[in-house]
Amino acid sequence: MRNVTPWGENLITNFEGCVLKAYRCSAGVLTIGVGHTSAAGSPVVTAGMVITRDQAMAILRADLDKFEAGVERLLKRPAKDCEFDALTSLAFNIGLGNLSGSTVLRKHNAGDTQGAADAFLAWNKARVKGVLTPLAGLTRRRNSERLAYLGIRDLDFDGRKDSGEPVYGLRVTFEDNMADEVQVAFEAELAGSAFA
Repeated sequence: MRNVTPWGENLITNFEGCVLKAYRCSAGVLTIGVGHTSAAGSPVVTAGMVITRDQAMAILRADLDKFEAGVERLLKRPAKDCEFDALTSLAFNIGLGNLSGSTVLRKHNAGDTQGAADAFLAWNKARVKGVLTPLAGLTRRRNSERLAYLGIRDLDFDGRKDSGEPVYGLRVTFEDNMADEVQVAFEAELAGSAFA
């Protein structure tokens, strides 16, 4: 089974955050750890639930296994690492069912890279008090995922391509694999590049 790269895991972790006490996300769903909800499977999230950081990372790995396998099943053509990371991050946030019917997936499977990348931007809304509303955090996430899909690592997760941000195919090392402690070391990695 294919896995997201360490960069892809960091992309997801940065936007989901790691919260060790259950809370309600902007859509009102009980969430814990790195974006884990009961819909993703065990453990069921309950009000007042508390977990450790190690438990949060173990739950994330189990959740990622499901989403990585699901994205892999939906692909009708190969995906570069950068594309797979972005698609898995999107699926982690919107669900595999929504990804399966999305323009993002349809355009990816048709080989329309730019069209697929641009289609990420449509997924920036959540229901707030029953109304589908664009959210700044989702807009930033979709822009970062779009850049990732195109092979650009958005190191500061601001959703904008900045000068000096590396492309996939450069090794990026994260201390503690958390975005709040991003320590970057670049090393050219020509063989096996996402652009090879």
